[in-house]
Amino acid sequence: MDVINNPEIQKAEHIAFERDWLRAAYDAAVAKIKAGRPGRMLGPAFNNTADLVFEAAYTALVQHDDGQPDDEDSAATYRMQVLSAKPGLGKSSYSNAMASAIASVGGGVLICCEQMESVDQRYRDLEKLMPGRVACYSTDHKKGTKPTKVLKPAAQFTKEELANYPVIVTTHVGLKRDDARAFKDWLPNADLKWPMPRDLVIVDEMVKEIQQYAIDLQAVEGAKAAVESNSDAPSQAIAGIIALERFLQERIGASVTWRPAIDLLADEDVKDLRPWLAWFDTREAEEFAQRAKHKSIAPVFGYAACLHRGWAYTTTYGNETVLMGYHNGLDIDMPMLQLDGTSDINGLRGLGLKDREVLPGPSVNYAALDAVIETPPTRMTIAKYLGSVRNAKTYAKWLDSLIVKHAQPGQKVLVVCKKVLLGLPDTEHAMYAFPTWSEDSAKWGRINYTTEFGYRLDGRHVAVQWWGGPSSGHNAFQEADVVILADAQWEPRHKVLADMQGYSRQAPTDAGSPVDEMHKGGGLSAKPRRYEAYKVRAMMASYVQAASRGRLRQWSPDGTCGSQKLVCALHDTAWLLDGWDTMFPGANRPQLVGSALPAAKASKGGKGKTGRGSGRSGRRTGPSAVTLLTEYLQTPGRPGWVTLDMIEADTAIRWTADRAQIQKAAADIEKRTGYKLVRGVRGHPPVFEVPGRRYDF
Repeated sequence: MDVINNPEIQKAEHIAFERDWLRAAYDAAVAKIKAGRPGRMLGPAFNNTADLVFEAAYTALVQHDDGQPDDEDSAATYRMQVLSAKPGLGKSSYSNAMASAIASVGGGVLICCEQMESVDQRYRDLEKLMPGRVACYSTDHKKGTKPTKVLKPAAQFTKEELANYPVIVTTHVGLKRDDARAFKDWLPNADLKWPMPRDLVIVDEMVKEIQQYAIDLQAVEGAKAAVESNSDAPSQAIAGIIALERFLQERIGASVTWRPAIDLLADEDVKDLRPWLAWFDTREAEEFAQRAKHKSIAPVFGYAACLHRGWAYTTTYGNETVLMGYHNGLDIDMPMLQLDGTSDINGLRGLGLKDREVLPGPSVNYAALDAVIETPPTRMTIAKYLGSVRNAKTYAKWLDSLIVKHAQPGQKVLVVCKKVLLGLPDTEHAMYAFPTWSEDSAKWGRINYTTEFGYRLDGRHVAVQWWGGPSSGHNAFQEADVVILADAQWEPRHKVLADMQGYSRQAPTDAGSPVDEMHKGGGLSAKPRRYEAYKVRAMMASYVQAASRGRLRQWSPDGTCGSQKLVCALHDTAWLLDGWDTMFPGANRPQLVGSALPAAKASKGGKGKTGRGSGRSGRRTGPSAVTLLTEYLQTPGRPGWVTLDMIEADTAIRWTADRAQIQKAAADIEKRTGYKLVRGVRGHPPVFEVPGRRYDF
């Protein structure tokens, strides 16, 4: 019996989601997909993935309308089912089959993808599976618009047309926006006057649920000036931004001599401020920020909205105070299935979230992965090291050497590095350092090196991506023979904390919340076990995602990964080696095969390689410490906040020996460079900073 699109099943509402019927429709759809892909999606690993996708989707579907699952003892809320299935095991195809099966028995499905390219491919695949019953929508798939990324979209629709289709495909943005009901609801038949919720939302890859707004007082001052000078600014915006700026001046302004490590923003002054901020929590404020040209308006407005809701706090670490607002933009208000290849690693399970259940994925092994470690040309954190153009050029040439060393001519290579190295138009302080073309080369605009292997290096075909860029679901690099991961996706402490807080959907004042726990521990310098575990796990997950973009995702029928070389190009490998078996089960542990660290210089003062020995024999010859420091700080591209570690790593200056000389010349150094010597607090060493320039520690 052909159960796909069977009219009798469509009319039989009482068996719409009866398990056996749904499984039959699902199996039929899977068979149709496999028939169009001879020799693919075969073997126990793929069959196991097919079973897991069905079970996870069915578990989400059988939750009652009030959110109560079949288990009467369960909490009366929807719980998103999160399935960990590695890229390349067919999870997208199997979820397409599930969408087709649900539609065949009269249901409706919303599928959300991360990239517009994925929306287009999903639509094409579903149109083959269930022709005429699927629609898609994104910036490039909106009827009447000129595409910018998907230049030849498979189809275009208006938003109003979406309700007429049982299955629609859109981006993650559609799931989180204010008019999400236009995607979540539909009209099963023409007799209905009002739309009804679709039966399932399938989310492909992890949604960026948490919107963070990390700002400082200077950003608020800039936004205030911009709003006051804007003739279109409503009175509520002007009054609100003035009230916010006045409050923050009194709270953390230059005249404030002491600031708490973490301020929960829960006292009477904050309560008095919140009514003034109500306008920022409106659609009108969001649209005003989108139209505004000043770069500080959007983040400051976002922070003000979070502060109005009670989801904001401040952190002070060293000399830097950060105003942090956060918001969870994902409403789990209906049955949802999320397909995320690293959900078993990323640390969310350790947060004990009540709104989702993380499910194990199919068993795989990485026996065909060949991994090595290469040490970069510095022991500094890479974000700090890349603060100068000279260092960026050195680092980029080192990446070139790794490509030539580990890939053969004709092979394809994917490099994942810090975004600041790339000449992308939306990159702040872009270095135009990697690929290693000259900064004024026409190749930057002419050659596609971010979604194709367009960078040619001694016969190697190279593509470049950045940490935090398109997720592992993006298939553009699946032919990469070698993947080079330059450093890792390290997140600042305050951002990690805001992520934990947002996923937990807790206010800073909630007892036992991550912020409350760290507040009681003394601030960001305290590192509770739960915080450390989440931070490392999140980093491990992003590392596996990046590593899995090449041939690694070409799984054998028994679940063995494709043959690929992985170059782990980083200095701090402790977390990598500790978590290796969790990240890449079955793979041999990586071995150190090269180091670009400069050879240590022997000290004549008898104090080892640091050169900090006492006595005349250990003194430095050549330019004075003041001259060296002035030249260092005058180098273009320096960040607004420079630490002693950065200075000592790049110069012959030694603070212990040169402190008195530098302190005496501090005023002259500031006059020449703009950098002010700022005394450390609570045991922290001093730093050099440019007033008004925020440093993201």
